[in-house]
Amino acid sequence: MSFVTYTEIFGEVKNARRAAKVAAEVAKDIYGQEERPYIVKFNKNANAWIVDGSLPFRFFMAGGVATVAIEKDTGEILMVIHTK
Repeated sequence: MSFVTYTEIFGEVKNARRAAKVAAEVAKDIYGQEERPYIVKFNKNANAWIVDGSLPFRFFMAGGVATVAIEKDTGEILMVIHTK
């Protein structure tokens, strides 16, 4: 698992669709590729969107996915993790 520091701030992220778009941009910027589909959850305690990438079923054992935490009000990237 690798941890990455990401400094770009995206502004308010009001909904899950926007959170998925921001996560796609972050993943593409850091790892050079987008992951789809995304699983998007909202964490009320952290006031943050947690966006998990996923692998197509046939690639289940082929690699890892990115997880991006995005602060809802500011769009600050709180965390980026990629599993392998």
